[in-house]
Parts: sequence; C-alpha cells; structure tokens
Amino acid sequence: MPFLKIGMNAIVNRKAVRVTGVFNSRLKGKLINVNDKEIYFYPTWETAYYDESWNIIRDYRSEHEKQFMKSAEHYLMRWRDNEFELHELIELAQKEARNEAIDDILKLMHDHEEEIYIGVFEDIEKLKI
Repeated sequence: MPFLKIGMNAIVNRKAVRVTGVFNSRLKGKLINVNDKEIYFYPTWETAYYDESWNIIRDYRSEHEKQFMKSAEHYLMRWRDNEFELHELIELAQKEARNEAIDDILKLMHDHEEEIYIGVFEDIEKLKI
C-alpha cells in the first residue's frame, strides 16, 4: 500500500481515525475527537483513506458501507470548506436523516397501502421538517 502514510486520515468502521503506526498485520490509529483513543484495524477492512484535507485517496469499504457513509462524507466536506459551523452541520444532517427515514416509511407503507389507513400517510408526512 504505497499511498499509506503515518498521520493520514481514515474512516475505519464508520469512525474517523488518524493513522499512527503499524502493529503486526494491522494498523494503529487514534480516534479523532474521541479522547485520542487508540484502535487497531486491518488496512483493507471497511476502511477509506484520505489526505490531510479529507480528499479520498483509496476506499476499501463495501458498496453498502459506501452508500451509508456517503452523506456523512458530504457533510464532512462541507464543514471542511467552511460552509457551516459544526453545530449547524449536525442539525442539517439530523433533519435530512429524519426526512429520509420518513420517506422510507412512507414508501414502505405505500407498497402495502391496502393494509394501512390512508390518514396515517398524512400524519407521517406532517413530521417532515
């Protein structure tokens, strides 16, 4: 893995990490913004590597994991580019996640429409922010 450097950023199993070293066949890293807790991880298991500006270098995550983390990385890039203060970004992400969850529920209900009282659709749609 010639691109790998001590000090580079990574997302490991959905956690932001700074690579600090090597231990046997694994890498060592410190969780970013979590009391510098040290973790050990396999270099290619659900891991994505980034440069110092959080631009992606290499991604070893499964397609499912990539899709799950896509919006989180989107917010990270917006924060990096100073579009928002961190607390504003967290609020925006929470609102979008809530609305997406409501859309998923509505789709599921629509697929089984004959079994659900139609007023429930309207009540759930009102929950969107």
